[in-house]
Amino acid sequence: MRFGGDEFLCGLTSVTQAEVQERIEKVKAALADGPDQVAITVGLATLGPDETIDELFRRADAAFYSTRKRR
Repeated sequence: MRFGGDEFLCGLTSVTQAEVQERIEKVKAALADGPDQVAITVGLATLGPDETIDELFRRADAAFYSTRKRR
């Protein structure tokens, strides 16, 4: 789902955070090795108990911008 500007959301179920991180690293590597050498920034968040989707989105967005600042 497009979230805004050049930001997209992707929800995954039935996977661990470690599995998601592994998938993200594979995507990053494939993009970096491609002809255009594209890079992406990812904000990863896991839905907590009693947490709303809006809270999850805010945490993912904060994680994204935190990661972006470190680049």
